Amino acid sequence: TTMARKATHASLWLPGFDIDSPAYPDLFGASEEVTTAPSTFAGDAPSSETTHTARAPELLRPWRPTTIRAADQAAVAWPQWPTSALDNLDGQATKFCANLEAIAVLRVVEKDARAPTEDERAALLRFTGWGGIPASFNFDGYDAPWKQRAQQLLDALQPAEYESAKASVNNSHYTEPFVIHWIWTTLRRLGFDGGRILDPSSGVGHFIGCMPPDIATRSRITAVELDDVAGRILKALYGPMGVDVRIQGLEATALADSSFDLVVSNVPFGDYQVSDGRNRPYSRFSIHNWFVGKALDLVRPGGLVCLITSAWFLDQRDESARAHAASQADLVSAIRLPQGSFSRLASTDVQADIVMLRRRLPGELRVETVNADWIDLDYVPEELRHPRC
Repeated sequence: TTMARKATHASLWLPGFDIDSPAYPDLFGASEEVTTAPSTFAGDAPSSETTHTARAPELLRPWRPTTIRAADQAAVAWPQWPTSALDNLDGQATKFCANLEAIAVLRVVEKDARAPTEDERAALLRFTGWGGIPASFNFDGYDAPWKQRAQQLLDALQPAEYESAKASVNNSHYTEPFVIHWIWTTLRRLGFDGGRILDPSSGVGHFIGCMPPDIATRSRITAVELDDVAGRILKALYGPMGVDVRIQGLEATALADSSFDLVVSNVPFGDYQVSDGRNRPYSRFSIHNWFVGKALDLVRPGGLVCLITSAWFLDQRDESARAHAASQADLVSAIRLPQGSFSRLASTDVQADIVMLRRRLPGELRVETVNADWIDLDYVPEELRHPRC
């Protein structure tokens, strides 16, 4: 893409992940001045490859959203993400206990029909879903403590809540906040400073909670979550802040095409399809690729899609999903997360990528763009391979 620059060292680690070198010092405190290759996204003719310094909000003018004034938002202070919110959640039993505590707090908050207190927010934030602890639903195992916990969960949830939670086991894996902070830092450096934002697979809203307050107060935010309990926690946490929370599947959510400036999320992974009842080119894709296609429909021309998705979006031999994305959008960036990035919080070693796409403006479609190099598979050259890969 026009934003790409040649790697200067033999490493594919995301900043902050490389265990052989310290985190980049300006990762979360990046200055407003950034050095980048000249952008041609605004329709300008490509210039030389020499870099120049530009103010971040001016980098990608087509991404600039319709201005949303902070006064349009609810008159509440956007909460800062507590850095210690998810500390000491390493073990599965610990996660199970934290989930039960969050459910108990949710019931109190809903009964009183009020916003949670600071202590209650802290408990709600520690809900990690059920994807990393499937033993919570296993009555047939030989582990007596987990059979007892499974009974605790069954007793704690209403039948509909229980079925919804059980159905979420395959894809309820929440994102580490430091990854989300890095994503928001990147989006800001690319020029995004607010607009209409959609999180289509929100969980309890960590992408929203980690959003910089100045961006949040300049945005209208919609969050979609399928799991009943997680969606209600999401609503308790961010509904009072003006977030439009939809507790249903994205395929059933009434959202207008081309209505968001940014779609950002960690989407479900899996080799199964979504029954969306629509005849779209991506309707037959696996669920993670379906989310890419759906996100491109929902984002406006010139808008940005930034998803954590399965590595099989880029690695699958069948290039149909990539070809569909390339027919509508430019690949801005793709970053392979190190294996184990989700092992602590989500208890999974699934291989994942951060993929950023920009939906093209009318008239930008070009044959050479559709036949983009990133559609086809190739080997990673040795000079780009980290020595420990």
